[in-house]
Amino acid sequence: MLNLTRPLRAMWSIPQLTEAQSQKDEAIRELAIAKQQILKLESDLRLIRKHFKPKTDAEIRLEKLEEQKEAGNAAFSANRFGEACDLYTDALDIDPDNKEINARLYANRAAARFQLGRYAEAIKDCGAALKLDPNYTKVYARRAQCHFNLEDFEDAIRDFELAIEKDNGNREYQQKLWEAKEALKQSQIKDFYQVLDVARNCSAADIKRAYKRLALQHHPDKNDGDRRAEARFKMIGEAYTILSNPRHRHLYDMFGDKAVGMFNHYEDPYGDMSNWAENEREEERQYEWPDSDDYDNWGGHDWNGNADSGWSNNWNNWNTGDGGGGGGGGGGGGGGGGGGGGGGGGAGGAGGGGKKKKKKKKKAGK
Repeated sequence: MLNLTRPLRAMWSIPQLTEAQSQKDEAIRELAIAKQQILKLESDLRLIRKHFKPKTDAEIRLEKLEEQKEAGNAAFSANRFGEACDLYTDALDIDPDNKEINARLYANRAAARFQLGRYAEAIKDCGAALKLDPNYTKVYARRAQCHFNLEDFEDAIRDFELAIEKDNGNREYQQKLWEAKEALKQSQIKDFYQVLDVARNCSAADIKRAYKRLALQHHPDKNDGDRRAEARFKMIGEAYTILSNPRHRHLYDMFGDKAVGMFNHYEDPYGDMSNWAENEREEERQYEWPDSDDYDNWGGHDWNGNADSGWSNNWNNWNTGDGGGGGGGGGGGGGGGGGGGGGGGGAGGAGGGGKKKKKKKKKAGK
């Protein structure tokens, strides 16, 4: 019968124990290698699972959105702005809930439309981008430039100020703000001839034709929602109101847009405006100097054209005031006879001549 109390190691020889220990160590090493291989295989398996795992709808939309945006950017960089607009528009339909990327898409489409001169549409895109991302500083400046090109200088100033508020160190925005303020000042100086696109010496018929053409072109019914066209239409009407009125046009030619404020308070001194030109000419005649050819006939009349016996009928005699001329005056005035009377008349004539000369200077001063 087997004795179980006998030590087991007595059953193995030393060489056998050594071999067994060696096999154990080898097994431990192989196990460690196997564990490393298992870890590597698990990593590879995860990659395989990730690669072959079906993508979610959100992942598919995001990937497609990025591809479409990059295609639009490439078209924009190649100056194919119309194509870029179409690509950005298609991208906006992919994932309406992705606010971050859609804000960039709206901003990029605004830039493309700006390059195409479609400023009103670009302004709408800027507004959509800012609604998704209110801190998108570049979009404020882009919208401001659109307003500037549309001559909406007040809106341009507002947006440039917002851009500067977001990025105070941007000197480009500060320069653009200054330009917008200067443009606003210049726009407030009204040139009605330029508004109607007519020359300053144009006729009333030219003004009427220009007004009809421009009013039809910029009428609000043909430009629904276009604030620039509406403002232009009002300016055209104001220009026609001033330039079609002869008296108002005359004042405008003299004083420029400063005369506009006079019109509402101006009272016509002549009454009938149809006779304005003749009345104006009659007023000017009162201050006209006669031509040299009329001096011989002019000396014997006062400033209103009435006969004046105190003036010599001869310009040279009136100017020197000699005794002969004066005597005639004295004889006519005093009715005295003899040399003394003639002398007195001469003195009186000379005095009369001096008096009339002062009157001449007074009128000349006018």
